[in-house]
Amino acid sequence: YMKDRINFCFLEPDPPRTSLLDGFSIRTEIGDQHRHVLKNVEKLEQFITEQLRKAIDDDFVFPCYHSFEMAGAEA
Repeated sequence: YMKDRINFCFLEPDPPRTSLLDGFSIRTEIGDQHRHVLKNVEKLEQFITEQLRKAIDDDFVFPCYHSFEMAGAEA
């Protein structure tokens, strides 16, 4: 019934962890090289990292999955 689609998900890590992206981090530098520069904007880094982890864990870890339709696939 799913001839033209692929289902995609991640399995839980073994042993279980809090997230698939436990070791993921972001380092930022905002501004112009010749003017003021903000480095390691910590709250922004933490927010982006948390949102990315949550999205991956909530939407891509089994039993959740995403289906991708194959373009041009014929039944």
